[in-house]
Amino acid sequence: MKTAVAAMSGLLTVSAWAGAVCNVGSDGSCNLSFEQPVLTSGDFDYIGVDPSAQQVGWTFSGMTGVASNSSAFTALNANAPQGSQVALIQNSGSISQSFSGFTSGTQYALSFLAADRADDAANGYGTQSLVVSLDGATVGTVTGAQLTSAYQTFTINLTPAELSTNSSHTISFSGTNSAGATVFFDNVSFAAAAPVVSGPSLGVPEPATFGFLSLGLALMGACGFRRRKLD
Repeated sequence: MKTAVAAMSGLLTVSAWAGAVCNVGSDGSCNLSFEQPVLTSGDFDYIGVDPSAQQVGWTFSGMTGVASNSSAFTALNANAPQGSQVALIQNSGSISQSFSGFTSGTQYALSFLAADRADDAANGYGTQSLVVSLDGATVGTVTGAQLTSAYQTFTINLTPAELSTNSSHTISFSGTNSAGATVFFDNVSFAAAAPVVSGPSLGVPEPATFGFLSLGLALMGACGFRRRKLD
């Protein structure tokens, strides 16, 4: 199982709205920074358990939703790193979305910012982990030990082999805690890695090769010196 690693730059935007499959190569928005539905400042919405809530881009399940800055959830955390709202996952809820447009044979870096709820420990809720899945298979985990109340960028590499089976892939973010702990995340992005150009390996010369090379250079130098004397 992979663990989320440090940030990458040069991220691609992903586009589409609810009910569609987001394309990793398109311009626009599929609510990757969770600015939809728009909440008033200080508000939050348990979209996953609210049948009247608008689900934009993402599918919310269980104790999940969106929280604005200075809400009951986020009041002790810093403001959202992108826009004014973040996604929240409490207990074992999940948030997912399908994406297409991946280039065959290309590795992609899935990046996002995440933080734990600042007062979870003080309230006795323990710590939350954020599990990231691709088509139902875990591809990375941000552990409770990695999370702090400050937002950090985490990156999980999606290999060509993991992306080869379908034309579209579902990315899911899930919690693992059952005591009430919450994780926030925001600004989900994809970056395509530069293509790898394969070719014959040059290898590392054996010690004997260095010996022959030195002898050859010495003979060439001697011949050159003799020719200059003759000239």
